[in-house]
This record gives sequence, C-alpha cells and structure tokens, in this order.
Amino acid sequence: RPLFNPLQEELYILVLSSPGHALACHLVAKGSPNLVRATPADVLRLVLLSGGQRFILAHNHPSLDPQPSSDDLAFTRRVSQAADLLGLALVDHVIFADTAYCSMRREGLMG
Repeated sequence: RPLFNPLQEELYILVLSSPGHALACHLVAKGSPNLVRATPADVLRLVLLSGGQRFILAHNHPSLDPQPSSDDLAFTRRVSQAADLLGLALVDHVIFADTAYCSMRREGLMG
C-alpha cells in the first residue's frame, strides 16, 4: 500500500530521537481531497507518547501541486511554536504530490 492515499490528504509524523534516529511513524489525520485538519495537540501527543524529541510533518496534496497553502504555513507555524514550548523540535514539513515534493525547511518557509 502506498504511504499516501491519492484521493485525500493525509497527515503523518515521523518521530525522531535527539540524535535523529527514527522512533515511529504515525498517521495523524485523514482529510478530503484538498484539506486535512489536525491540531498541534494531535501531533505533539504522538511525539510525546513515542518518546521523541524531534519530528517531521508530512502530508500529501492530491492536487499534484506540492507548494504549501496558506493553511499549511499557518498550521506549521502553530505546531512549531507549541513544540518549542514543550522542548520539542519540528525539523521539517514535507508536502508530497505524485512525483514532486516541497520541503518547507529547504524552501525557507519554517519560520
């Protein structure tokens, strides 16, 4: 089974240890063809329960355009701010769209 459903947005997190070893990968939420809703608490709860200190967000765009929407940017900012308060670190938010992707960190969109 492919990681992402090609017909609806799905949000995942990859939980990392402080040296950067993968601890867990969790599906946080499933959405519609152009939207997935989750709260920072939904994400951070899974990071804490997995024993991680760092994490990567990843979701797909069935529209085939990997560029982040304004909602994607706002959500990333809220999650990053909440993580900072808990001593956790959001490493990146990667958006996949068929064969293309956008790393928000690489694009300078993380804050």
